[in-house]
Amino acid sequence: MQLDPRHLAQLSVIVSTGSFTEAAALLDLAQSALSRNIRTLERCVGAPVLRRTRRRAVPTEIGLALARQGEVIHAAHRAAADVAASVGSVRPTRLRIATTSLMSEFFLIEPLSTFVSARADMTCHLRIGTIEELMRMVAFGEADVAIGHFGTLPDRDALHLDHLIDDCLTIVASPRHPLAGRHVSAARIAAESRWVLPEAGGTLRWEIETALRYSGVSTIDIACETGTTGPIAGLVRASGYVAMLPRFALSPLIASGDLVELFVDETLPRRPIGIVTQSDRRKSAVIASFIRALRQAAGRTGRPSATAAR
Repeated sequence: MQLDPRHLAQLSVIVSTGSFTEAAALLDLAQSALSRNIRTLERCVGAPVLRRTRRRAVPTEIGLALARQGEVIHAAHRAAADVAASVGSVRPTRLRIATTSLMSEFFLIEPLSTFVSARADMTCHLRIGTIEELMRMVAFGEADVAIGHFGTLPDRDALHLDHLIDDCLTIVASPRHPLAGRHVSAARIAAESRWVLPEAGGTLRWEIETALRYSGVSTIDIACETGTTGPIAGLVRASGYVAMLPRFALSPLIASGDLVELFVDETLPRRPIGIVTQSDRRKSAVIASFIRALRQAAGRTGRPSATAAR
């Protein structure tokens, strides 16, 4: 029995989101229909392609390999739909942007609004994802530019990384936190606070755990874990919890006093924030103009000074 390309594309969205519910919403399918299609795919393959855990749908080895092929099919479907939608209409210039939820909420708003308001013929599409998902979006042509903390590029010939600003991790809390304004160690913060963290398994969670161990913290009391970083700052502002997050994205909240830094370890490795584009498109006038807007906003945002001892 032949594999249905639609089922492979649907599998790729499930793997990307980690959730049948989220994937069904993105695909505009009933969850029951999506589950039925995946069962059909598994019968064709003759092996499971997904394992359902308590929190996520995790691909098997064969499922991951098929999902990668499905990503190509899904990207082709999206590109074809864009072409079809443009027939018979005057289409404005389009820029597709991808970034993390934290960067979109606290940094990207100002440069994006400035960039779009200056161009009446411009329409922008903003997509949110993990760092791994952002690189795939650019590689498969689903995004023109991605902003985030990128490590080694998977394909240096096809993708280009421009440096935006150096960043670091910082422990933040509400100004009402009992330790706000005190000269304390990371170990004391860990002993006297509850934490909000990104969900386990992602790159940022691994970075945070590594940084905490480096700062002498072996265990913490976790109050809440989230699948996306966007809500973390709000949870910290509204509670007595603390979080370790990238300082650059939180700069507006720190500068305004909505959040305070309890501890910054300046000996931790820098976290360069970069801009990824396809190598053959990075000199596009639209992309180059948007990158200039990002650099100007980054220069204005800067890096706030820590309020706690190093």
